[in-house]
Amino acid sequence: MRLVFSDHAKRRMNERKISKILVKGVVEAFDYKFLDVLTKHIVFVKSMMFRREKRYIAVSVDEREEEYIVVSVHPIRDRDFSSRIESGRWI
Repeated sequence: MRLVFSDHAKRRMNERKISKILVKGVVEAFDYKFLDVLTKHIVFVKSMMFRREKRYIAVSVDEREEEYIVVSVHPIRDRDFSSRIESGRWI
């Protein structure tokens, strides 16, 4: 699927120094795929080294026909990853 980046995603990626190549890698080779029940976004998550720490990179998207609209991208720590699953936010 083709990736289209929202203005918000581009701004956050720039602030967090996350490249489009990294985002594409997460979407194409994710470790986990969830539905965020609060936002209704699909969330692709991949565990990787990010700024010398093991982090999960979460890419939130909306699916439209032949493309994913990337809504937001952010690194998350283990405890936040676990919390979103345990709380039922990510299913």
